[in-house]
Amino acid sequence: MINSLYISVTGMLAFSEQIGVTSNNISNMETTGFKSSTVSFADMLAQSIDRSSGNNAGSGVQVQSVTENWTQGDITGGYSSTTLAINGWGMFAVKDPATGQTWYTRDGSFEFDNTGRLVYDEDLIVQGYPLDENGNSGALTNIQVSYENAPPSATTTLSTTVNLDSGAETGDTFQSTIDVYDSLGNAIPVTITYTKSATANEWTWTAEISSQYGSITSGASGTLTFDANGSLTSGADPVFGLTMTNGSADQSITWDLYDDGGDSNGLLTQYAGDSAMTDHDQDGYAAGELLSVKINEAGQVECTYSNGVTRTPFQIALAEFSNYNGLEKSDGNLYSATVKSGQAILGRPGVGSMGDICSESREVSNVDLSSEMAQLITAQTAYQACSRAFSVTNEILQVLVNMK
Repeated sequence: MINSLYISVTGMLAFSEQIGVTSNNISNMETTGFKSSTVSFADMLAQSIDRSSGNNAGSGVQVQSVTENWTQGDITGGYSSTTLAINGWGMFAVKDPATGQTWYTRDGSFEFDNTGRLVYDEDLIVQGYPLDENGNSGALTNIQVSYENAPPSATTTLSTTVNLDSGAETGDTFQSTIDVYDSLGNAIPVTITYTKSATANEWTWTAEISSQYGSITSGASGTLTFDANGSLTSGADPVFGLTMTNGSADQSITWDLYDDGGDSNGLLTQYAGDSAMTDHDQDGYAAGELLSVKINEAGQVECTYSNGVTRTPFQIALAEFSNYNGLEKSDGNLYSATVKSGQAILGRPGVGSMGDICSESREVSNVDLSSEMAQLITAQTAYQACSRAFSVTNEILQVLVNMK
């Protein structure tokens, strides 16, 4: 009879823990990236096992495990360009600079601090891969952008989309001007003058810059020959050699007229109609101030500068685990790897089993309120039933004690 009291107590303890877990799930409905937990029960070791009679009296119930549900939460709009969500498997890796420990989280509520570090919870630095100009990645490191101005880049190639009037008379001229940049970021106008020669389908050209910057000391002139269809005949790209007197470095600029095979690229033509330049391009730029930093759908950090340059110096890293339920949970939506979870498998978003990055988004909790309320009512009913069984047993014992 006394054992009945203890059995009732095990039930009340177990269902009390289930109520606590369910309450925690409900209270974290709005916690970004939160994963709900489920309680599993197991009967306790029977006090006697009599296989011959089938008399297997139990000793109550115990909580066998509390496991997290790692299903995907809904993805909704975020608060900023650095608020991220993972669509699929994977976790963000963040490092504590004080201890060197790496934590893992599904919460992508990141921001840049005043030193350019991408941080979570103010001081945990988001981990990622540095990217070179070709998109090749380096070793895993802290994501930290520079707030300094982007240095200028001297022009190495220019192109012009120009049509020269096929009906021009000998000696007729046409000028086109395009700004190029020196090593200091100064914009330097390069003027190309086309002159119709006495030979059919032939023009001569000269290129010059203002003497306040320097001069074109090599490759400053040449001849252009067109075929009967108005296309430039084969040749080699002219190269302007600039000798600078304004303090910048001397430079060479290739005028892109031909493809790799030496044939015309179609940008310079001789058709009937007024001579005109309809487009131009060059690869240099002035120094630029950092205007904005955001993270795109590929998880790349995009830095946009006032000179129109966009750079992607980093890409967010994701971590996979062979057993997510083996992770050890900590405060602040953080997890740490354990022997049960296995070591983190790090990779780039969208590669292999890694999920994709959703920019300006957040993953809400996967708590199902209707299911949680049903669990709460069930646990409450079971707790009340166990407490009633305790009371009945106590009443019977009182009768027994009061017998004379």
